[in-house]
Amino acid sequence: MKLKYHQINKIILVGTSHIAEESIKNVAAVIEQFQPCIVGVELDKARFYGLVYEKESSITISSIRRIGIKGYIFAVVAAAISKKLAKAVNTKPGDDMLSAIKTAKKYNLTIALLDQPIQITLKRFSQTLTWREKWHFFTDVVSGLVFTRRELKKYGLQDIDLKKVPANDIIIKMLGFVKVRYPNIYRVLIEERNRYMTKKIQQFQQKYPDKIIVAVVGAGHVEGITQLLR
Repeated sequence: MKLKYHQINKIILVGTSHIAEESIKNVAAVIEQFQPCIVGVELDKARFYGLVYEKESSITISSIRRIGIKGYIFAVVAAAISKKLAKAVNTKPGDDMLSAIKTAKKYNLTIALLDQPIQITLKRFSQTLTWREKWHFFTDVVSGLVFTRRELKKYGLQDIDLKKVPANDIIIKMLGFVKVRYPNIYRVLIEERNRYMTKKIQQFQQKYPDKIIVAVVGAGHVEGITQLLR
C-alpha cells in the first residue's frame, strides 16, 4: 500500500476521512514507518475518552446552556449523519483516530491531543451561525444530504467513494463549497481549529526540535495547517 502523508520538515501530516477504511490502514502504516516521538490526533480530552472507552457523547440536552441550542442541534445532526455514512461502509466514526491511538500504544509512543475542546467549538458555532446559514442547513438536512444534489453536481462532488480519502482537488472543492454556502461554519470548524491545532503542533516541535511528529487530522485541515506551519 502506498502511504499517503504530507511532510513539513520533521512534521508528518496524515489527512484522513473519519469513516474510510483506507484511512484506518494508512494511519497505522505511516506511524509504523516513521516511529515518531509524538502521535498527535484531532481529538480533545472528552472525545478521546469517549472514543477509547466507547462512551456516549458528552453533548447532552443539559449542555445547551453552555454551547447554545444551535451548537447542540448541529452536534446531534452531525453525529447522526456520521453514523449513517459509517454504517454504509462498515466502519464507525472516529475509527481513523482510534487506529492512530492503538498503533501509538503498540509502539509505546506518546499520544497528544491536538484539537480545541468540543464545547468551545460548539459554543462558537452557536454564536456565529447566521439566519441564512441556518436556512441552508435546514434545507440540506431535509433533502437528506449535508449538501444538496444540485450543488454537489455543480462542484463535481457527486461521485465520492466513502471508503477512501477524497483526492486533494476534491477536498479543495468541498471546502470551497462550505466556505461559500456556510462561511461562518467554515471559519469556526475549519479556520479556527486549524490555528489551534497548528499552535499545538508547533509547541511540540519547539520542545522536541530533532524528533519526528506525526499529526493525524481530517483531510480538510491538511492544506490550512500546512500553510500555517510554513
